[in-house]
Amino acid sequence: MKFREKYDRPWFGLVTAAILPVLGFFMSYGVKYYPYPLKGYWNTFMYNTSEQTGIFTLSMIPSLLLFYFILFQWKMEHASKTFVGVSLIYVTVFVYLNFLS
Repeated sequence: MKFREKYDRPWFGLVTAAILPVLGFFMSYGVKYYPYPLKGYWNTFMYNTSEQTGIFTLSMIPSLLLFYFILFQWKMEHASKTFVGVSLIYVTVFVYLNFLS
C-alpha cells in the first residue's frame, strides 16, 4: 500500500492539524524566547496583545508547510479537507480570544 493510499484519510488530517500548531508553539518558544521559562512565553501569548499574532503565526508555520505537501505534492484531498477544518477552528479560537474577549 502506497503512502498516499494509506494516509489519505480524514483522521490523518485531524491528527496532524491538531498536533502541529502545538509543536510549532514549542518550536517558536525555542527560537524566540528560549532562555526564559516556558510559563513566561505562555503568559506572553495569552496576555500580551502585541505579541500574540506573532507567536500564533510562528506556531502555524509547521501546519502550513505540511498542508503544502498534503494538498499540492501528495494530492491527498480527504486529509486536506479535515486539515483545513481543524486549522480554521484554531484560527477562529485565536481570533475570538485575541479580539473579541
